Formats: sequence, C-alpha cells, structure tokens
Amino acid sequence: MHSEVLGVLDAHLTELQALRRALVAARPIDAGERWKIAGAAQASAQRCAQELGLLLAGEATEQRYRSHAGVS
Repeated sequence: MHSEVLGVLDAHLTELQALRRALVAARPIDAGERWKIAGAAQASAQRCAQELGLLLAGEATEQRYRSHAGVS
C-alpha cells in the first residue's frame, strides 16, 4: 500500500505543479482562466482524497488516480 499511496500523492503533486505553472505563466490570462485553474486544483484534491480514502480503507480500486497535468 505504501507505494500506492506515494503514487497517488506524486500524481496529485504533478498535477498541482502543472496548474501552478499555468497560473504564474508570463502571458495574458483569459477571462475566467484563474477560476478554471482553481477549480481544476479543487477537483484534483477531491480525486486524490477519494483515492487515498479507498486505499486506507483497504478497498481495491480498478481506476487509479491519474494526473490530468497539462489538461486545462
């Protein structure tokens, strides 16, 4: 389970880092883009929490948390 927990956390952190890069990029920001990025961070946290909850409860899951890094 240790490696599965680390895998979930790594995927989540990868996704958050990609979202952060999008947020601080030196370019014009479209209207509503910051809200979209914040929403993506929230969705990432929810997926991560759900997957960790299943792992800690000892429930096997077929669909592992996958980073959506680069998807905005």
